[in-house]
Amino acid sequence: MLGLMNNRKLVKFLSVAVSLIFIAGVAALAYTQMSSTMPDGSGSDSNVAYVNYNEVLTQNNPLMKNAEQQFNEYQAQLKKEYEPKLANADDQTKAQLQHEMAAKLQQKQVQLMSAVQKQVADAAKSVANLKGIDIVVSQDAVLYGGQDITKQVITKMDKEAGKSAQASQNSGSASGN
Repeated sequence: MLGLMNNRKLVKFLSVAVSLIFIAGVAALAYTQMSSTMPDGSGSDSNVAYVNYNEVLTQNNPLMKNAEQQFNEYQAQLKKEYEPKLANADDQTKAQLQHEMAAKLQQKQVQLMSAVQKQVADAAKSVANLKGIDIVVSQDAVLYGGQDITKQVITKMDKEAGKSAQASQNSGSASGN
């Protein structure tokens, strides 16, 4: 019986020792993970970045200017198309035509903005890949930390817009020959 009692004490002692070692290991792992992923504002260790979409889309962005120009041209085209129909229509038909025109304008706006948002996302992805960043979110979603890559995204988009403008000029001058 005394031998069994000693074994119980030994088992209990070993169980407590293993538990303490396990808890110390988990705590050490948690500490190292927190210290390597907690953004300190320097951005050197952070794998999370953010983009201020408002700044990207309002910095005299050529993509936005182009989208606005396309929208205005489409709006003028629709106006020319619908003016004759509206001139000779009764009130109910006018309301229906205006609703139809507004729906087409809204659809065009969604199409143009989707294209712009895709280009912003592509630029952000490109910058993130270059910097070794795993996650990019909108600045609105960030409470604390992360790297601000807004300026780099704007620069990337400006370069891409310059390439697109140059390519369209080259194709325009090539077709003009």
